[in-house]
Amino acid sequence: MRSGYRRIHANFEKITGLSPEKTTFNEFVYSYLTRCSTVLDSHVKPQSRHLLPVRYTDAILLADLSDQMRHIIGEKLAASYFGKKLNATTSTDADKNNLVREEINCDIPSHELYRRFVNNDKLPSSSSFLNNQNIQAIKDIYAEDYDLIERIQGGGRSS
Repeated sequence: MRSGYRRIHANFEKITGLSPEKTTFNEFVYSYLTRCSTVLDSHVKPQSRHLLPVRYTDAILLADLSDQMRHIIGEKLAASYFGKKLNATTSTDADKNNLVREEINCDIPSHELYRRFVNNDKLPSSSSFLNNQNIQAIKDIYAEDYDLIERIQGGGRSS
């Protein structure tokens, strides 16, 4: 794991009083993500809040970032900075590593998920973390991002 997890763990523990290792996804959403975003670790803040107050000429979805940046900054720079996906956790990554996805419920503590991964090379599917309540809570928490994505998909370029 990268060292960034230490910072988010410490921030989570400070804000919630809960142990990250014993926390379930439901607890993470409702005890941490629903807090005022000014006290949250930057890794979980809405991505739209990371944007600078400048005029942007291009709005690009992450899935298209590498290809689109080739047109903007050229092949060499794009390959250097955007050619390799970091922190990718898509199903294709799991497939490439022969990892099996499993369905779980969102009330299993993180240390148990980690134990299952170490013992069985199984990752939980993204959908197994979601239920109707979580989906709505996440949409509410990240409403700014959902709005931004909708605007990007509607036109691709900002005005």
